[in-house]
Amino acid sequence: GTVWAWGNNDCGQLGNGLDLDYGYSSTPVQVWGPGGDSHLSGVKAIAAGFQYSMALMDDGTVLAWGNNSCGNLGIGKGYWDYDGLAVEAFPVRVVGPGGEGYLTGVAAIALSAHSRSSFVRLNDGSVWAWGYNGNGELGIGKGRRDYEGWPYEVYPVRVWGPGGAGYLSGVKSIAPGFSHVLALLNDGSVLAWGSNGSGQLGNGDEVGDSPVPIYVKGPGGEGNLTDVAAIVSGYAFALALKNDGTVLAWGEGRHGQLGNGKYGCEYFPAQVKGADGVSFLTGVKLISAGSYHSLAVKNDGTLWAWGSNGYGQLGTGSDVYEPFPVRLSNF
Repeated sequence: GTVWAWGNNDCGQLGNGLDLDYGYSSTPVQVWGPGGDSHLSGVKAIAAGFQYSMALMDDGTVLAWGNNSCGNLGIGKGYWDYDGLAVEAFPVRVVGPGGEGYLTGVAAIALSAHSRSSFVRLNDGSVWAWGYNGNGELGIGKGRRDYEGWPYEVYPVRVWGPGGAGYLSGVKSIAPGFSHVLALLNDGSVLAWGSNGSGQLGNGDEVGDSPVPIYVKGPGGEGNLTDVAAIVSGYAFALALKNDGTVLAWGEGRHGQLGNGKYGCEYFPAQVKGADGVSFLTGVKLISAGSYHSLAVKNDGTLWAWGSNGYGQLGTGSDVYEPFPVRLSNF
């Protein structure tokens, strides 16, 4: 139940104080507990955001540390509450709504390495959010124009229901991207909110940013997307794994990350093609997304990748982008 971290530490995101030379560590260092007293333990899950980190504890509370300029640590403070850097170099406990007590009953945490917006799912299936909200990505009916200063929330706020009616409930998982968020419901449908500049809400190109959850449409805009088993978000695109083992993709696709042979946006979910570009990818049991590339594991254990490959992230042995799924020979 301990946590170890490595990499950049310029904002205290490694959770061991700002005492490392050059502001990073190339080897794992142990995360300290609140206040730097002893080491963190009793951790159930971890997540990394942009310059900050979060841990879900065994008792259902949440700790956060690192950059807090947008209130993304959920501790009742933001940029204007610090005399210097808005940084917490040791874990701090996330407070409850309105700053009352501490947030409890948390079942899952969800962050995006691209953003400073934080999300948790409680045991009752509700979703709470805090941090940056310039594109309405907190799903609370507010966006940049609704704030006098920086658009952020320093306390957990409950995400609204579809179309802004009531509150979101019955949530199975959450998948934040850079400025959009997806939620998979227990009934297999998918909601999305936040930025829609590249079609990442899956609701058509005539829909702008949405500060409240809206249903992701089905392929071609027909009905709503259903029968979904898992969701993931990339920088400005999304993937959905269906119960039948097929995969749908939508949003920004200029790197080929949608797996349909195109280098452009898809405003509604479109089925990921097979390696030949004619058939479709099937028999998938796991999906994952990077900034601009996608991965899938099939039931037979084979690993497939597509999209951006400028840094060799597809594992194909070259730096050539792949607009269709490619099987990795070593898996």
